[in-house]
Amino acid sequence: MKLKILIIGLVFGTHAMAGILVDPYVGYRTGSFEVTSENTTYEFDLSGYGYGLRLGYNFLGLMAGVEYGLGSVDREYTRTGSEETYDTTQMSAFIGYNFPLVRFWGSYYWNYKLEIPETNLTTGDYEGDKWEGNGFGLGIGFTGIPFISINLEYKRIEIEELTYYSSSRGATRTVNYPTSDTTKPEIDEFFLSVSVPFDF
Repeated sequence: MKLKILIIGLVFGTHAMAGILVDPYVGYRTGSFEVTSENTTYEFDLSGYGYGLRLGYNFLGLMAGVEYGLGSVDREYTRTGSEETYDTTQMSAFIGYNFPLVRFWGSYYWNYKLEIPETNLTTGDYEGDKWEGNGFGLGIGFTGIPFISINLEYKRIEIEELTYYSSSRGATRTVNYPTSDTTKPEIDEFFLSVSVPFDF
């Protein structure tokens, strides 16, 4: 009889600590974009906003799932102050653990994209630029406030491909990095966000 009660308790206790994770978030991002070409390093400052959704599963404190994020970021060339605005898209898989008051997770971004909207391709090479890459991230969230998590994430992304419109050639071109004279562009990003994690 005691064994049955113990088994029932374990089963219901496990279910009580397991469930579907739905975690919408919104926040502010800042960082840098750097590329070295022909022994010259070009540095850009990044700033903007992001929002998205983590969807996964919680089990005994362990959480895992996928993330889809959108946003906008301004890329400013540090030497001249010239600036472009990019739409951003990111998709990742994450795994982490929930401790009392705090949670940690790591992410693999299999698709991270910066893209200038194609407003008018005849005006220059910048219109329609699309940078795509992948990388890793680490996150920490403070969950001491009821229903809310305050999160800080660090992301390191390597750009694998640039697609752009060449007005001089009148065609779209694709560059795969690294090239013979250019390293893979790198993005270092910090993202401060607020999310509302739900467990069902």
